Amino acid sequence: MSLKSRSLCAGKNLRDAYARIDGADLSWGSAAYVLVTGEKETMFHRYKYALMYADVNEKGFDELLEEHPGVLSKIRETFNKARKAKIQEIFDQSENGEIPSKMKIYI
Repeated sequence: MSLKSRSLCAGKNLRDAYARIDGADLSWGSAAYVLVTGEKETMFHRYKYALMYADVNEKGFDELLEEHPGVLSKIRETFNKARKAKIQEIFDQSENGEIPSKMKIYI
């Protein structure tokens, strides 16, 4: 397959994906997360720290959730701050300022 045909095919696939997820309101970075995970865009905007912390420290996430009982829509702000603080702790504990490998995907 030539470069031109590959480029045309890739461009068409990108446009189709963009249309499928209603990409007019998304950046390509957000669109990639939506396409890969199948989650809605709001998941990544509202719960980005939840996603990061659950992936990096599942047990810690469960413990933090137990410390913040209630409906998620009502505890979201305080729960988000607590998760953000836990993520900062992970960075602060890393050696030589190196980003932990599991965190690199989110940065």
